Amino acid sequence: MKKSIFILISICFFILAQAQNPQWVQFMATTHIKSMAIEDEYLWAGTLSGLVKYNRIDQSLTFYNKLNTELPFNLVNALAVDIDDNLWIGMGNSFDQSTGGLAMFDGGSWVVYTAENSGLPGNLINALITDALGNVWIGTDQDGLVKFDGTNWVVYNTYNSPLFQNSITALSIDNQGKIWVGSRNNGLAVFDGNNWEIYTMANSGLPSNLFNDLAIDVNNCVWIGTDIGLIKFDGAHWIVYDMSNSGIPDNKVTSLSIDNNGIKYIGTYEGGLSVFDDQTWTTYNHSGSGLPDDYVLSVIADESGTLWVGTTHGLAKLENQGLIEINTASSGLPTNSIKTVAFESNGVKWIGTGGDGLVKFDGENWTTYNSSNSDLPNDFIVSIAIDAADVKWIGTYGGGLVKLDGSDWTIYNTLNSGLSHNSIRCIYIDGNLKKWIGTSQGGISVFDGFNWTTYSKNNSGLPDNYINFITTDDYGTVWICTSSGITSFNGTIWTTYNQFNSGLPEDYVVKIHFDDDGLMWVATDGGGLVTFNGKDWQYLNEGIHDYYLSSMCFDTDGSVWVGTWNDGIGHYDGTNWTVYNVVNSPLSDNYINSIHIDNIGSKWITTKFGGINIFNENGAPFSVNESIAFHDPIFIYPNPASDFLIIEDLPESNHAFLEIITVQGQLVQKQNVSRLINRVKVADLPSGVYVLRLSWDKEVKTTKMIKN
Repeated sequence: MKKSIFILISICFFILAQAQNPQWVQFMATTHIKSMAIEDEYLWAGTLSGLVKYNRIDQSLTFYNKLNTELPFNLVNALAVDIDDNLWIGMGNSFDQSTGGLAMFDGGSWVVYTAENSGLPGNLINALITDALGNVWIGTDQDGLVKFDGTNWVVYNTYNSPLFQNSITALSIDNQGKIWVGSRNNGLAVFDGNNWEIYTMANSGLPSNLFNDLAIDVNNCVWIGTDIGLIKFDGAHWIVYDMSNSGIPDNKVTSLSIDNNGIKYIGTYEGGLSVFDDQTWTTYNHSGSGLPDDYVLSVIADESGTLWVGTTHGLAKLENQGLIEINTASSGLPTNSIKTVAFESNGVKWIGTGGDGLVKFDGENWTTYNSSNSDLPNDFIVSIAIDAADVKWIGTYGGGLVKLDGSDWTIYNTLNSGLSHNSIRCIYIDGNLKKWIGTSQGGISVFDGFNWTTYSKNNSGLPDNYINFITTDDYGTVWICTSSGITSFNGTIWTTYNQFNSGLPEDYVVKIHFDDDGLMWVATDGGGLVTFNGKDWQYLNEGIHDYYLSSMCFDTDGSVWVGTWNDGIGHYDGTNWTVYNVVNSPLSDNYINSIHIDNIGSKWITTKFGGINIFNENGAPFSVNESIAFHDPIFIYPNPASDFLIIEDLPESNHAFLEIITVQGQLVQKQNVSRLINRVKVADLPSGVYVLRLSWDKEVKTTKMIKN
């Protein structure tokens, strides 16, 4: 019977996989834990990449984002659970306040509220809390405090209430049901539903007007996290705990939670976690205690007294005075801030991050190289170039130039070489294998493997030492994009084109490209897209969605893709523009750092907050191969499944790990399994076909599953 079922599954998989031919794949780091909430046995974590649901009993993980659910935006700032166990999600990005909004998830369906479809006055939400009557209180970034009872929206702002500021950063409810409202720069407000009290530095003993978090203890005292320390207010007195008079490790308090025993848990900006029982301070940090990172973004104590700690690099729980790190990663990316991607001849991808090192991805395995585990001198990787021998040339921001040849690292900087500046912005390898290295302050350094030559504003015709991009045309002329126009260099003569002497619409040029006809395409930061044929300039901005371009690349059909700083990507087919952003597509972030096209026409889009997006009009490039051979498969039943799966013949190992992956290669759920824990909940997964991968020690088994 099992054999017959397996054959049927394979046939169904092939049919459904062909029907499911999505165009997008995303790789994101779900380890930046900005907010948390407890719902029954689940811990919900809000990240830069959507939601993570962690089952505190069986330790399984489920991932929700805008690609696989109706969640409208991935950057989650605030979470709250109401009296009916509905999860409320506050989203938004301060760089792009048109995105975000409020969502409600009841475990099966989603309801989304935005400024465009509801009474919500703004889409950027900083704080959420729910009261005993089921009301949701919403702290917005620029539009005041909002009360929502499920039907009616009531907005309190500086125009219709005593609030001094519309930027709300923290909310809490005291034992009498009063709402405490912290603002960004203008004091603390208390609202009982009718009357307001306002506390500022001017009218009280409040030592700061800036609030990061609020919590109420069992005695109805208010605890306030500020940039100058922790503040306690008992209704009459203000007490400040800072590094000069207490054991708190950092004055910038980012998050607070108080458990049922009155113990205070204090997250800080760079000092880790501090625990205060009103007498003793205990600190947990990255170096001494195993905290994933010393920047703590969120803390929450559950009903059992376990503390959950969200940091910029992962989740941990504190119980019995010991920290245990919880792996919430859905991919091998260490961060969502991705600067660039380069491709080896064998298809291996090399990824530069904005502060977390260099990442190698071979299509299945992820390897991170950083300044802690390798010879990499700096973790901020701006540019990567790969030569014909697959040697990687890596530009760091502050650490110089790195050559990676197999496992050998060579560092070039201003102290040991002729490199003109240690902050590298771009690398170009010409036909003679010379490396042209554009820097942020030192102009261009050219390296032939032995000798260095520097061109700067002082010794050449360069108009600026800030270099964005370098390339050559068919005649070997070098073309350089600067913040002061475009410069060409034929080995003797320097020629600069700018706003004053040509038709260039903007001097800040981010990239140029020569097409097969020799026409130069120019992407500018402020002037949009133009072409230059050596004589005439043509503007291609009719229908363009944003003039501020961050990147440009050419597709195999000759069409152009551009990235913008705050409005997604655009595609120009020679006549019309098509826009893809977080509102009208699955794109995870509108802030685009770069776009690169691989050998099958997939666009690799790197973003500031949303990791890597891969887009291919002809179908997802990372879909699981329909003809894959499942040797020694996992035996599961029922299959198709609706609510639960049972896994048979599990290994004796207590370290077996089950991953559930979409046919596009996206991890959506993972958990530990064993012979004692062989029941896997799949009720929350959308209907479709999935691949199950079971791994332990060095063994791996796989099979396919249909979710009804």
